[in-house]
Amino acid sequence: MQKANFSIDIRIWIQSEKKPFAGKGKIELLEKIQEYGTLTKAASEMEIPYRQAWGKIHEMNKAYELPVAIFKKGGKDHGTTEVTEFGKKVISAFRNLESELEEFLLKQSEKMNIEITEA
Repeated sequence: MQKANFSIDIRIWIQSEKKPFAGKGKIELLEKIQEYGTLTKAASEMEIPYRQAWGKIHEMNKAYELPVAIFKKGGKDHGTTEVTEFGKKVISAFRNLESELEEFLLKQSEKMNIEITEA
């Protein structure tokens, strides 16, 4: 007897007025900004160009009336980037949803494991 093992996988996108707002990459970028305090360091850690990282944050800031991050200019380190309270709530909501979906998908994947008997 054999067993056919399958799994289910999905990608999560949060949309704002039918436009992509945030997915796993943008959430990870926000988390890195929280960790390092600068977009430059966050982009470097994710191995993406600064301009691409800036574009992602800019898209999210423009997609909704509240910004997810604020750029602060000046200082010896050429400025910082701060994740706003709204941005922190977006991260939390996304991670909670992701966790709940992973648990659901694991249960559904177990149902896809089918025993096969050769005729």
